[in-house]
Amino acid sequence: MFIINQPAGLGDIFYCLKIGYILQEVIWPVQSQYLYIRDYLITSINFVDQNEHVSGTIIDLKNAGKSHPDDFMRAKYKSIRCDDDDWIDYFNIRRRYDREKKIDGNFILKCSTFGTRPDSYKIDIDVKGINIEDLGLEHVFDYCWLIEHADEIHMVDTVFTYLVEKLHTTDKLFMYPRTPFERTIKTKTIRHKNWKYIE
Repeated sequence: MFIINQPAGLGDIFYCLKIGYILQEVIWPVQSQYLYIRDYLITSINFVDQNEHVSGTIIDLKNAGKSHPDDFMRAKYKSIRCDDDDWIDYFNIRRRYDREKKIDGNFILKCSTFGTRPDSYKIDIDVKGINIEDLGLEHVFDYCWLIEHADEIHMVDTVFTYLVEKLHTTDKLFMYPRTPFERTIKTKTIRHKNWKYIE
């Protein structure tokens, strides 16, 4: 049995799902606030509360990137000698359309907040549009309809960008760095869509 050490960073979890498939028998402890992903992800991975006692061989994805700060996401795959090119194929969502927010008319969607609460931060995205943070939906998947129907998407490098990668969206995609912590976007190497990076 393998235990995945990557309890938070929903984007990191989504990106690393392929690793769980490859290892096959996997328990993946996550922060309590993320246990709901069990209802949305189509996977055989057993997500449990990180406070639950589990035993097995630990695969430390959380710290794998520390030795490769310039390509810290791919370092997670390198730590188990695996290719990440098709990671998106392992990120499969069970949609709950009744929970998804819908609006009328054309709109620009933006997200300027990143990080796992209570350690979340906000940057300034000087674009008029619907701000994800203002909608207050319960789960990240509840924004899927909005992501699919936006005329433009402006986002800091955060979990919602992984949903953009998976869903059918506009090609007007703009990604911003996690300032003041980062001046560049460190996840560019794992992206499949043609984002415009605002650095």
